[in-house]
Amino acid sequence: MASFFERATEGLFFEPDRRPYWDHTHFGVKGEHVRIVGQHHCELAGLWMPAFFVPDATDSTPKGTVLFAHACTRNMQFHLPQVIWLVAAGFNVFTYDPRGCGRSQGTISLTSIVEDLQSAFSYLKKEKALDPSEIILFGQHAGAYAALQLAQNNPSIAAVVLESVWATQSGYLLNRYGPGIGHLLKALCPVQPNPIDALCRLTMPLALAVASLDRSIPESEQKRVMNACPKHREIWLEKGARQLDIFTRPSEARERFLAFAQKALQKDD
Repeated sequence: MASFFERATEGLFFEPDRRPYWDHTHFGVKGEHVRIVGQHHCELAGLWMPAFFVPDATDSTPKGTVLFAHACTRNMQFHLPQVIWLVAAGFNVFTYDPRGCGRSQGTISLTSIVEDLQSAFSYLKKEKALDPSEIILFGQHAGAYAALQLAQNNPSIAAVVLESVWATQSGYLLNRYGPGIGHLLKALCPVQPNPIDALCRLTMPLALAVASLDRSIPESEQKRVMNACPKHREIWLEKGARQLDIFTRPSEARERFLAFAQKALQKDD
């Protein structure tokens, strides 16, 4: 059983809340709210947004499906601008709230976010009859941590896109909070798999989106992540962008995402 101080230290990786933010209807997008029965019988809130096509489109076949694991700050409504543009680009999008976020039950932890992403992945395979080779996995910050754990055990996933991922939990705490406090937090942090260990095992197409002004990940951690990535990875550096700012507006990064996903899915316009 983790101590109070260990749970408090682990909580530094998350900032969940249950407040309402954006709704998919604000963007003129259709969506279906679903409930996922996660591990330990916790109910998770999910949102399925089918690809949108203009009337009389010559091809109305979805290009693929993006499974989005948000940063575990606030909830999935807050993060809709990160992915809703993909719906208009011809992709189905499925996002969800891990435990402790939005309308999902339970308490969030590094272990639970991995389990909850697995539950969302299983939902897509069972309820939407999707093969992993049709799924692009997109994770940001704590969601990127969960995405790496899922991806290393499911090599048939079409591709992975990551943003704001740290290298190790101990390195993140030490370098973000500095000597003294950082050393104390490092000692209190529960032992969990590190992203850097999963990175080097990935065999599917991998892209790392890097905001030049991202202050949420210490620079030394960013360098360790980039050095640990397998050689086949792509790195998208967005100059002048802050954390979670790369995909919220039309940008070169969006175009790179679309080209990367389409190539991974082996579909041409």
